[in-house]
Amino acid sequence: MGIFGRKVDDEFDALIHAIGRLLHGKGHDLQRAVLTDLVSRWIMGHHPSQRRQALAIHVQAVRDLIELNEDALSDHKRGEPEDW
Repeated sequence: MGIFGRKVDDEFDALIHAIGRLLHGKGHDLQRAVLTDLVSRWIMGHHPSQRRQALAIHVQAVRDLIELNEDALSDHKRGEPEDW
């Protein structure tokens, strides 16, 4: 079980899988545009006085997850993506 509890973990896994399927093969530029727009809308939902801090926390979380996701990918797939 993850840090948010079983129900959230199940919903998280389902959303990650669904979004991943939608973005798969769309190219880096389109993926970046979609993810950037979604994050900007999420940040916009914060009070203006909290947006800078929310973005900083988000960026740090992304940085922290890169290594974890790389480790998980290498355990699953072994090796780097073909286009590296």
